[in-house]
Amino acid sequence: MKNQANRAKIEKNIEPSIVFVETEHPVTNEKRGKDVAKLLYESMINNMQIGLYIWRLEKIDGSTTFRFIAANPVTKRFGRPLTKGMLGKTIEETFPPLNREVKKIGEEVIRSRRARYLGEFCYQEGRSRESFFSVNAFPLPNNCIGLTIEDITERKQMEKKMRQSEEEYRNASQKLSSLMRSSATMLHTTDLRERLRTVAEAVREQGWTRVVISLRDEDLNTTDLVTAGLSQKEEQYLTGHQAPGDLWRKRLSSMFERFRLGEFYYLPWTDPLVRKQFKYALRSKVPKKETVDWNPDDLLFVPLRLPDGQVVGIMSVDDPKDGRRPTRESLAPLELFVHQAAVAIENARLIRQVKEYAQHLEEKVEERTKDLRKSEEKIRGIFAASPDAIVATDLNGNIVECNEQALKMHGYSSKQDLIGQSVLNLIAEKDHEKAIENMKRTFDEGQIKNIEYAFVAGNGREFPVELSSSIVLDASYNPLGLVAITKDITERKRMEQQLFKSERLAAIGELAGMVGHDLRNPLTGIAGAAYYLNTKYGQVLDKRAKEMLNIIGKDIEYSNKIINDLLEYSKEVRLEQTKTTPGAMINDAIARVGIPRSITLVDLTGKEPRINVDVDRMKRAFVNVIKNAIDAMPQGGTLTIASKRSNSNVQFTFTDTGTGIPKDVAQKIFTPLFTTKAKGMGFGLAICKRNIEAHGGHIKVQSEVGKGTTFTITIPINHKPEQNEKLWINLPESLTATSSIQNRCR
Repeated sequence: MKNQANRAKIEKNIEPSIVFVETEHPVTNEKRGKDVAKLLYESMINNMQIGLYIWRLEKIDGSTTFRFIAANPVTKRFGRPLTKGMLGKTIEETFPPLNREVKKIGEEVIRSRRARYLGEFCYQEGRSRESFFSVNAFPLPNNCIGLTIEDITERKQMEKKMRQSEEEYRNASQKLSSLMRSSATMLHTTDLRERLRTVAEAVREQGWTRVVISLRDEDLNTTDLVTAGLSQKEEQYLTGHQAPGDLWRKRLSSMFERFRLGEFYYLPWTDPLVRKQFKYALRSKVPKKETVDWNPDDLLFVPLRLPDGQVVGIMSVDDPKDGRRPTRESLAPLELFVHQAAVAIENARLIRQVKEYAQHLEEKVEERTKDLRKSEEKIRGIFAASPDAIVATDLNGNIVECNEQALKMHGYSSKQDLIGQSVLNLIAEKDHEKAIENMKRTFDEGQIKNIEYAFVAGNGREFPVELSSSIVLDASYNPLGLVAITKDITERKRMEQQLFKSERLAAIGELAGMVGHDLRNPLTGIAGAAYYLNTKYGQVLDKRAKEMLNIIGKDIEYSNKIINDLLEYSKEVRLEQTKTTPGAMINDAIARVGIPRSITLVDLTGKEPRINVDVDRMKRAFVNVIKNAIDAMPQGGTLTIASKRSNSNVQFTFTDTGTGIPKDVAQKIFTPLFTTKAKGMGFGLAICKRNIEAHGGHIKVQSEVGKGTTFTITIPINHKPEQNEKLWINLPESLTATSSIQNRCR
């Protein structure tokens, strides 16, 4: 009867507050109102962001089960809202996902009085949505256990997105690697049709089912046709329905200019002009329902152009394996490849022509001489028009020929400045040994590709390059020297470094936000517990116990600062700008810090000019710099703070006479998570830098070890964010709740 009465009370109070475990002496509302500590505990449980379920161990017919006793309101998020009908139900009836694990270790938790981690679980909501949560079990009185459930769905989703991004990156890398391997394979053979087949198969590996390459003469008439992915019947159909050269000349002029994607032409079949011009085009057999947004009747082709603009062929591709329409970005790697393919095809065609002429040497000497002269002119044209630097050397490594791009790359005005020099003069001294070794490799292997060097210009400037070289043979296949093609990769290296840095900072910001939120809840619990102890037992505690509570309060304050730094760095803040003066902000910052007696302060800031800034954020930046200056002068010294107007900006300088900062440390001090202090997370100067940059300003540091350091902060006098400029927004008050609780515990 007593248990039934207690269960009735539980059902009455099930919404919206936590219901405590049944006891032999029910707690009345009157008594609960007198018990302040218990009310505080109940309020904390009801408002905590982690779900809490309470179950009671029971033995039924020799088997163990757990019956539902109570839960807090947060559990509504986990698909099991509080209802009166749940009271007294077993865990099999109310929460099947945890049935096995709770039964497995529930009795052990109650017996050992130790908490246990159950693991991560997935809960299916409907057909598509999945929720994930982390569960811990801990013992309670009266043969009860509590389950804390934390929603980790967002983290799981982020992990899934990260895996997808990694998969996309791997796919892109594989495609680029495939193109590079195909380029090498293509250059290994001089047979024209072999090169064409290599090109076609390389394009198919990029995700296209059918590829057609038609070689063109100077009048754009078809001279040869190579396909990949087509049946013999389809290839015969294409051979008999090749458009004449004058029609292709019109197609490549302005007729389809509006359909260009870089060098490619993407022609939708829905356009009447496309249907008219390509009425004999080979139709796709892929059903439209098997594609995503690609229309099987659409056409995609690209002219194979030499650097001088001459079209040596037309390549068309069809039926993407992923069923998606191409974009300019997705076609970019292929576009680079077709430029190389065009030159390789033209070279192979020239080589084939030379071989054909060689077979008729005795019969057509005069004709062969003319053609060889033309071929030489073409090769020279390609040599001169190459966007990369090309240098030819003799067997001793002395330069015998170079193109204009080589002169520009090294800062020379005439070929005579380079010809006759050792090729090592173009390479930085630190890479000489590497260059000599690779020259030997070239003579042994015939060619090497994509070797990175540090080159040096005529003025001594070093820059990174990527070099490929091959051996030059005479008619008897004896080596004459080397030819090297060099590409300046300065911009590529800079972009790679910038991308790496951006991704790293983005990851740090994302991690900071996650860690900050995860730490806030336990810190709130610690602060509440300290407040309870101070309130309940403060009058009877001895001096040592009070010191311990004071230490807890200070550590809570320090931990709260770390959490606030993490959250501030991970979130955007909108500037709340007001008019003020440099001197006013510096005075407030100095008052907030408190200057030790051992430090002599020289304040040279003034009342002009009036500036429009977010005063609080700028003061926080100044406080951070001043604290660092004080920390740098443990034995005392002088701190000089000055301000002056510089055009439309105001410049603040903070100069100390402290220990100074080593050069390698100074380069990293604005990097998140970098710190040289025993205590600290390394977010102070990083946040300082972000606040200043949000105003359109910048901060820099100059330091000399043993003499001191100067921080210079420059901000616009009247910064007005543009409409599309990214702003920083304020933290919600809920994120600072920890601070207010902690203050009450001090």
